[in-house]
This record gives sequence, structure tokens and C-alpha cells, in this order.
Amino acid sequence: MKYFYSILLSAFAAIALTSCLGDSDESENTYTAYGYYTITGNFNSSYTLYSDLGGKVIPTMSSVAQLTDNKGFGNHSRAMLYFTYKPSQVSQDQQTITGAELYDGRYFDEYLPLSKQKADEALVTATDSIFQIRELNDVWAYRGYLNTVINATYSSVNGVNVKPTVNLVYDPATITENAITFNIYFNRHSDQNATSNGPVYFYTSHYLNFIDELVPGSGDVTITIKASDTVSKQIKVSRQNFHTGNYE
Repeated sequence: MKYFYSILLSAFAAIALTSCLGDSDESENTYTAYGYYTITGNFNSSYTLYSDLGGKVIPTMSSVAQLTDNKGFGNHSRAMLYFTYKPSQVSQDQQTITGAELYDGRYFDEYLPLSKQKADEALVTATDSIFQIRELNDVWAYRGYLNTVINATYSSVNGVNVKPTVNLVYDPATITENAITFNIYFNRHSDQNATSNGPVYFYTSHYLNFIDELVPGSGDVTITIKASDTVSKQIKVSRQNFHTGNYE
């Protein structure tokens, strides 16, 4: 997982658009906010951040530059972001914040779900004896992405941290009408001297564009994610949420 700054987020932050009251100047209060966003645009012009709750945030390019060490967001399209804003920067319909100042955040790891066959070919077939999922904190779908927040430990081998990829694996033979199950797999760690660290939070976004054709039926799709026999979550997703679509 990549961080913008060295500040580590020690606890899971629930989705929110506006949070606590921050500092104030002589004319307006300044508020802080955080949430999950899809990133569009580029570093040469401007970025627009689309909230998973609806609405959008247009950050200042100076704060983007400071947050990303003058690199921009690159190819990353998903992130949890923290920023400040003033009421005068909120549009009349309450849907857009313009000129927000970003100050912290973290990227989501972005992956394509794997079929059981592809997972077997890539040797992604079992859980890691060191990597242990403590809790599947949250699962939600948003415009082409299936998102997970997982509380788990990770490995350390010879002093080097090894944080495994969180893979969502499906078996086409088990897909039924308007329903699909994903099992969480990770690359097995072969070093028996590895030690366990954490727990930490793993943030992932898996692409959903292909699910519409994969799952038979025409109604909402029930998605089950299983981390183990005892850790799982189930959500129902509108098929239109499988596609990125037009954000405007």
C-alpha cells in the first residue's frame, strides 16, 4: 500500500463527506473532510475527485503537488483522501467543493478479480500461514469498482515487510443467476522464518466491468466475499454500478 505522506492511518475511517470543525480565520470557518474517491484528470491540467457518497471535489493543484511530491496521482484512480475547505467553496446544490486543500491520503490497491483457473495458473491457490485476516471491515461497490477494507497482519522476512496482494477469486462453476461469490486468496509465503506484524488495514478496489456479462440474469447481483469459513460479507449491487459510466 502506498502512502502520500508518512502519516499512517491507524484506524478504519468510515466514509464521510464532512467531518469536524477545524481552524477558522477572520471571515470563514475552515472544515476538514475525508472520504473515498475516484480520481479523474491529470497533473498537467486539473483533477476532479468523485466521492463514493456522490458529489465531487476539485482540489487545488498546489495541494496535489505537495501531497504527491510533485508527481500527481499518476495511474492511480482510487484513494482515500483528507482535505480542508470553506463553506464558500461549496456549490449551491451542495454537490461540488472547489479549491479544496488536500493534506493526507492513501491509495487503494487496484486489481482485476481472477477466475479460479487464472489463480491456479498464477499459483495463487492458498492462504498464507503468516498473513491472517482478522476482520473484513467493509465491502461496497461504486461505479465499476468492488471495494474492500480488510484488517489483517502481514509478514516480515529478514527485516523486510512483505504485504501480500489481496486477490478476489471466483469459480465460474458456482455462479448462479444474479449471484457470484469471491474468495480472498493471497500469494503463499514460503519462508518459514517469517514473522507476523500488524494488524494493518488493506484497502483494495477490484474492477467490476466484466461482471455484468459473467453473471446471468438481469436483476441486482448478490456479491458474497469470503475471507474464511467464518469471515464473510454479502452485498447487493445494481448492475449499473458495474460500469464506470459518465461521471458528469
